[in-house]
Amino acid sequence: MNMPCDIIVVSGLDRVGKSTVGKLLALNETYFFECGEYVRQQKVIDTFGNTSVSEYYDTNMKRLNREIIEQIILKMELMAEKHSLVVIGVRSTNLLESIFKLSVNVYVVYVQCDFNERYSRYFSGNKYKLCYSKRQFEENDKLQHAWGIDKIKSIANVIIPNNSSHEELLNLVKNIKASVC
Repeated sequence: MNMPCDIIVVSGLDRVGKSTVGKLLALNETYFFECGEYVRQQKVIDTFGNTSVSEYYDTNMKRLNREIIEQIILKMELMAEKHSLVVIGVRSTNLLESIFKLSVNVYVVYVQCDFNERYSRYFSGNKYKLCYSKRQFEENDKLQHAWGIDKIKSIANVIIPNNSSHEELLNLVKNIKASVC
């Protein structure tokens, strides 16, 4: 039996593969919205400083969460009724609670990956000027834990391990998509 859902939330720490999982879930007839990209765009508009996206989000969380919810509502209004919206990069319980208040069905997917693999992905794929040392990357994780990422993991409908091949990840996502929407 398919579980109906209007919003699929994809969560997890930095560099676990949230965008990859979210875009795989959003293939064909599903739309997606990336919270991190929205925050990055706002950071460029608001400041030219050398703060990380996580530090910027931490400082402006209340306003950014409100704006993200407004963007989600706008996306939902523009979507056809049969489609789902995949919201990628929800890392604070405040934002997740606001999504739950939208009176839609919500399915939470948590993506996880071990620290060394995540740091390797970050370091090899970093297209931004600011590069973290391992210690700074750990500090960034602490910010996300303070936002409630562990609580999101504890209430997730499914946890996807992402330490192996792209093919294995694709199979896991296909199984989730078949059972969710």
